[in-house]
Amino acid sequence: MTATHGDEEFQVVDDLWWADYDTFEPWTLDLVGTLGKHDVMVDVGAWVGPVSLYASRFAGTVLALEPDPVAARVLRSNLAANGITNVNVVESALAGRSGPTRLWQGEHWWGSSMSSTARHQGSHIDVGAIDLGEMLGLLPAKPDLIKVDIEGGEDELFGDPAPWAALGCPIILSLHLAWIPEWGDQLLARLRQHFTVESLFAHDMLPVVLLTP
Repeated sequence: MTATHGDEEFQVVDDLWWADYDTFEPWTLDLVGTLGKHDVMVDVGAWVGPVSLYASRFAGTVLALEPDPVAARVLRSNLAANGITNVNVVESALAGRSGPTRLWQGEHWWGSSMSSTARHQGSHIDVGAIDLGEMLGLLPAKPDLIKVDIEGGEDELFGDPAPWAALGCPIILSLHLAWIPEWGDQLLARLRQHFTVESLFAHDMLPVVLLTP
């Protein structure tokens, strides 16, 4: 099927939700649309590609990290269907430390966007994880924009925000307070020590913020 956002049109192999792509996260895609052909973007929790596909039309290089093997397979197929060659898909989680980790399916199905290393719900598989240093080693230059949407794993990932702030680039961060509410205030307090935290999408339980060093 054909998925469209603004002036950008893509062919996609799955029909899970793409009919609504034109209204998908404008707070994220508007920022992605400001990237230039020499810029580098990292899409952490890339799922089946709604951000990575769009970013491929603007950025020079996109690194897409997705640990769910079903979602990663669909993501690669969606990229191939559009002849996109500037998106590097790495089938891995991003975590505070590298090594094997457990990925939980959640209440839906593999590939549904709800798989998580933080929510111990549903069936699970073991997957690989890389840390921030390894992620940077996969890039041709420092990133110009990072998007992080990892279904509750953000507290562990930003246990120490200082190395992230040192990158000097904005970070679009989805917060999953509905799932693990006990750490929300502590995480935001840590982030505010290193970033200006701006609301992109206001929501009591699932807000999205922009972190600017």
